[in-house]
Amino acid sequence: MTKLLVASGSTTKTEVLSIDSTEQQCLDLPDYPMNIRESSGGFLAGNIPIICGGVEYINQPLKQCYALNISSQHWINIGNLTTGRNSAGSVVIYDSTTLWITGGYGDANVTSDFVSLTSNAFAITRGPDLPTGFSGHCMVKLFSLSVDPRKTSRQPGFSTLTRWI
Repeated sequence: MTKLLVASGSTTKTEVLSIDSTEQQCLDLPDYPMNIRESSGGFLAGNIPIICGGVEYINQPLKQCYALNISSQHWINIGNLTTGRNSAGSVVIYDSTTLWITGGYGDANVTSDFVSLTSNAFAITRGPDLPTGFSGHCMVKLFSLSVDPRKTSRQPGFSTLTRWI
């Protein structure tokens, strides 16, 4: 089942949208503990909604990560990111066991680090720095990508992709 987590957007409302069938379903989740926007998240271990970071009404980047306890239907604090951040990119990888969060606006300015959060005890660890700081970007899991160097574009920005492959 393909699910989308829709959360925050300057409210405490969260919901899950199932998009596999012709009759799309929307399931309301319990309200998030804070009124935030510009957060990152995804589903770990198949169906555990995770939301990290964001910014509250006072425009202070947040460090907190919350997971929805499915049985109690309460959001629980599972730890803190290495730095507060909002407008970060995120993607779930490794068979839904790891959430990567990169960049975003941090405590001081745009960050260049990435953080991984694993479903194994919700361990949060810092990864290597990105080549430059990013914010307001997206991340996408690629299932397969091959690059023919003879056909690689010399356009600005595309060389970055080929360096990461």
